[in-house]
Amino acid sequence: MKKILFNIMLCVFLATVAGCVYGPPIKVTVPDLVDMPSLYRNKKVEISGYVVRNEYSGDRFVNWQLIMEENGKRIYCYEDGDNPDIITKCLNLAEEARKNNEKVIVTG
Repeated sequence: MKKILFNIMLCVFLATVAGCVYGPPIKVTVPDLVDMPSLYRNKKVEISGYVVRNEYSGDRFVNWQLIMEENGKRIYCYEDGDNPDIITKCLNLAEEARKNNEKVIVTG
């Protein structure tokens, strides 16, 4: 349930920030995205992995950094914005997943 909630919140958040909604995301593994990034440039993708690092900084304008790992490959995700309430919720859910060694899903 937490994975679904996290995914929904992140999708809505990213769609709002982007200002438009693309077609359905392409499900991609972290290793595929790391090894062949040009295949997914300018495309909406969905990846899942384990949280390695989860950091937040800022007050009014915030920065959230998330590093995900799958099969030894890592990817860096981040979000900057003036919406600390939404970013804080995502941060807390990602931190809970990290502590419980659960995967998170990121779409963007």
